Amino acid sequence: MRISGVEFALLESAEFGGQEEKDPVRDELLAHIGRLREGAMAKPDAERAAALRDHVARIDPGLVHNADLQRLRRAQWHAPIRIAVLHHPVSPLPSTELARFGGLINAGEVKDALAHKAFCLVLHGHSHTGWFGKEQWPERHEDWTIRIAAAPSLSNREVQEHNGYNEIEIARDGAGGNVGYQIHVRRMVIEGATWTRRASMGPFAPGK
Repeated sequence: MRISGVEFALLESAEFGGQEEKDPVRDELLAHIGRLREGAMAKPDAERAAALRDHVARIDPGLVHNADLQRLRRAQWHAPIRIAVLHHPVSPLPSTELARFGGLINAGEVKDALAHKAFCLVLHGHSHTGWFGKEQWPERHEDWTIRIAAAPSLSNREVQEHNGYNEIEIARDGAGGNVGYQIHVRRMVIEGATWTRRASMGPFAPGK
């Protein structure tokens, strides 16, 4: 998707998007359910089933399908500003370390593909926590920098921080063959009845 100098890559990160990863606990739960349906268990082990369900409920990883990554790599990207958008985090957030499986299973591969195609900003949700970060892989992709912006929730009673959103400003400067771009990401939070800027990332040039 392109909007006047900006291109977006929309990446689906659903856990079971046609490419499952091995999970012994999930497999045991499914087998347990299957035996119940077939009547193979005269006395269902309700306690074990509940424990398995609780474990699986806490596992919520994302996975960008290989086919999507191949399309990303094959596509011709032309706009100077390239932004990727997906649901799951591409890097761990400090506040989500307790939920160890909340990010992307193949995060390294996703970021490698994005850096290879000169994407400068990644937007994601899932954690309902506002957070900024940047990553650079020395000696790879000519030291290209990817910025990451996690969006807070507009309405969530379960998080401690204020609800809010991220505001992205893209400015163009220069003329002729010396046109440059600056990107500024601001986190806005609601405090009482007033929107307040809580944090800021930038301004920065793509990949710098």
